Amino acid sequence: MAYDLIFGKTTRNWSCGAAMSLAEVQDPQTLQDDLFIRRDVKRLGSLTREEIQKNFNTIVRLDTAKRLPIAVRKEFGGFLRKWYDFNVPRNAKYVDADFIALINFREANKRFTERLTIYDQLAKTPLKQPVAPTSLVPFGLPGEHPPSTPRPWGWILSLGLGLAGIGFLAGKAKVIP
Repeated sequence: MAYDLIFGKTTRNWSCGAAMSLAEVQDPQTLQDDLFIRRDVKRLGSLTREEIQKNFNTIVRLDTAKRLPIAVRKEFGGFLRKWYDFNVPRNAKYVDADFIALINFREANKRFTERLTIYDQLAKTPLKQPVAPTSLVPFGLPGEHPPSTPRPWGWILSLGLGLAGIGFLAGKAKVIP
């Protein structure tokens, strides 16, 4: 019932207590993964460990290649510490009471899996090489200089500075009585 209340996925209609048939279940993921129906804690624990290990290997590979943001690595590090705190005392021997915790770890790990697949695809695309400065020279005949662009702001700047200088000198010439 706790899983039903947390995730909102159930095969039971809690309003009247009647069990729904498996064909009436709205979520195909529940039908696809029979771990929720049979409550196989050992299999769920091994699948969760394998998925977290795959993500850990991907994190290490992407971090070594410098293609992983630091924020994602730190966030996964916090998740991994919580997983170790849960997993190490049990030594991969899970009991029925660990079922909900394993489901929660597996769901949290799926978020990282989705993000890491995106970063993994980005890491496979090559980085763009910068353009060499010599290739920026426009094409022309040998001995011909590249065309220069006129600077229309040059005479406006000169005129403005000249007027400012005249105004400054005229202001100094006035004596205040």
